[in-house]
Amino acid sequence: MSDKISFGIVGCGMIANMHAQAIKHIQNAELVGVTDNCIQSAEKFAQQYCVKAYRDFAEMLVDKGVDAVCI
Repeated sequence: MSDKISFGIVGCGMIANMHAQAIKHIQNAELVGVTDNCIQSAEKFAQQYCVKAYRDFAEMLVDKGVDAVCI
Protein backbone atom coordinates (compact mmCIF):
# COMPACT_ATOMS: atom_id res chain seq x y z
CA MET A 1 0.00 0.00 0.00
CA SER A 2 1.23 3.46 -0.93
CA ASP A 3 1.78 6.13 1.69
CA LYS A 4 0.15 8.63 -0.64
CA ILE A 5 -3.55 9.33 -0.97
CA SER A 6 -4.50 9.15 -4.64
CA PHE A 7 -7.05 11.75 -5.75
CA GLY A 8 -9.37 12.01 -8.70
CA ILE A 9 -11.12 15.17 -9.81
CA VAL A 10 -14.70 15.13 -11.07
CA GLY A 11 -15.30 17.99 -13.50
CA CYS A 12 -12.55 19.72 -15.45
CA GLY A 13 -13.81 23.30 -15.44
CA MET A 14 -11.99 26.32 -13.99
CA ILE A 15 -12.14 25.18 -10.38
CA ALA A 16 -10.45 21.88 -11.28
CA ASN A 17 -7.13 23.68 -11.65
CA MET A 18 -7.48 24.98 -8.09
CA HIS A 19 -8.17 21.43 -6.86
CA ALA A 20 -5.17 20.10 -8.79
CA GLN A 21 -2.86 22.75 -7.37
CA ALA A 22 -4.14 22.16 -3.84
CA ILE A 23 -3.55 18.41 -4.16
CA LYS A 24 -0.06 19.12 -5.51
CA HIS A 25 0.77 21.03 -2.32
CA ILE A 26 -0.53 18.42 0.11
CA GLN A 27 2.19 16.18 1.47
CA ASN A 28 1.42 12.51 0.80
CA ALA A 29 -1.23 13.30 -1.82
CA GLU A 30 -1.16 12.90 -5.58
CA LEU A 31 -3.55 13.52 -8.44
CA VAL A 32 -4.03 10.33 -10.46
CA GLY A 33 -7.04 10.98 -12.65
CA VAL A 34 -9.88 13.18 -13.82
CA THR A 35 -13.31 12.81 -15.37
CA ASP A 36 -15.78 15.17 -16.98
CA ASN A 37 -19.10 14.89 -18.85
CA CYS A 38 -17.10 15.97 -21.91
CA ILE A 39 -14.36 13.37 -22.48
CA GLN A 40 -12.36 15.87 -24.55
CA SER A 41 -12.16 18.21 -21.54
CA ALA A 42 -11.04 15.33 -19.32
CA GLU A 43 -8.40 14.24 -21.84
CA LYS A 44 -7.03 17.78 -22.22
CA PHE A 45 -6.87 18.29 -18.44
CA ALA A 46 -5.35 14.85 -17.91
CA GLN A 47 -2.65 15.57 -20.46
CA GLN A 48 -1.82 18.85 -18.75
CA TYR A 49 -1.31 17.09 -15.39
CA CYS A 50 0.03 13.76 -16.73
CA VAL A 51 -2.81 11.74 -15.19
CA LYS A 52 -5.48 9.35 -16.42
CA ALA A 53 -8.69 10.57 -18.08
CA TYR A 54 -11.70 8.47 -17.09
CA ARG A 55 -14.67 8.23 -19.46
CA ASP A 56 -17.12 8.69 -16.59
CA PHE A 57 -17.48 8.96 -12.82
CA ALA A 58 -18.39 5.27 -12.43
CA GLU A 59 -15.15 4.20 -14.12
CA MET A 60 -13.19 6.36 -11.68
CA LEU A 61 -15.04 5.00 -8.65
CA VAL A 62 -14.25 1.36 -9.40
CA ASP A 63 -10.54 2.05 -9.88
CA LYS A 64 -8.77 0.77 -6.76
CA GLY A 65 -5.99 3.28 -7.51
CA VAL A 66 -8.23 6.23 -6.56
CA ASP A 67 -8.62 6.78 -2.82
CA ALA A 68 -10.59 10.03 -2.80
CA VAL A 69 -12.29 12.44 -5.20
CA CYS A 70 -12.75 16.21 -5.40
CA ILE A 71 -16.05 17.30 -6.90
